[in-house]
Amino acid sequence: IYFTTDGADPRTTSSGIDSDAMTYSSPITLTDNAIIKTRVLDGGEWSAIDTVEFDVSAGTAVVLRVKVFLEGAYDSSAGEMRTDLRSGGHLPLASPYQENPRSVLTMPANITDWVLVQLRSTNDVSELTSRSVFLRNDCRIVGDDGTTEYVMLDSPDGPYYIIIKHRNHLAIMTPATEALNSFSTLYDFTGSQSAAYTDGSDALKDLSGAFGMFSSDANSDGQVTSSDFNTFLPAARTAQQGYHVADWNMDGQVTSSDFNLFNPNARNAANSQVPGESAKTAPVKLRPATTGLNHAN
Repeated sequence: IYFTTDGADPRTTSSGIDSDAMTYSSPITLTDNAIIKTRVLDGGEWSAIDTVEFDVSAGTAVVLRVKVFLEGAYDSSAGEMRTDLRSGGHLPLASPYQENPRSVLTMPANITDWVLVQLRSTNDVSELTSRSVFLRNDCRIVGDDGTTEYVMLDSPDGPYYIIIKHRNHLAIMTPATEALNSFSTLYDFTGSQSAAYTDGSDALKDLSGAFGMFSSDANSDGQVTSSDFNTFLPAARTAQQGYHVADWNMDGQVTSSDFNLFNPNARNAANSQVPGESAKTAPVKLRPATTGLNHAN
């Protein structure tokens, strides 16, 4: 592993080793801000470059690497999420989350949507930090360039519960604290039901080969109920398009296809298992024939 601390590429333009590049053999200590770039040289072949920025003057930051699927955008045949909102020009440059309002100048390729990541130090309702980030179609949370497979959060090294929120899906949280620092390992919410905290109900939707966040929480109250249907119905009857909270399959339009996602989740009273995110309710029973739409049961 070769690295630099001044933002230069460890590899020269002729595929040699830059004169300022150092060989990594043990942890390094930083006393000033630095842009560390690393590459692996193996058998004459260089890896892709990896970049991490450290702002020592601004305080400690931790690296977060996460994989998570959204039920609404998930394509089981491809094993990844669709990017209809981006390709349709509906994905906004400004984050929809008030906890960390920010914007970007351009939308990178292969982005499914914005999500909100939060950290808690205890299993309660107190978030220590929040950041609006991009979720790529391959389930990776990525940087603003769409390629960096981690984000930086302004928190000191330590154990944290990781929370993922989405504007119309149910929030999830790690079942235990994860050790976060400058070299945090990847946390994968997609591999099993046990990857997310629960107080008894399923926190993740079984997507037939993967697991993801439950869709259809239009009002972001942490539960899928008739209140969400009340947001959906007028939008569907008027054929709303764009970045709409009732567009649960995230294809840029509100149609009966969205109801087909909502219906099983509402009947099973899906609710967020993250402490403080929802109040449990009884399952709802809706009669699709009364909606004025051609819904599937």
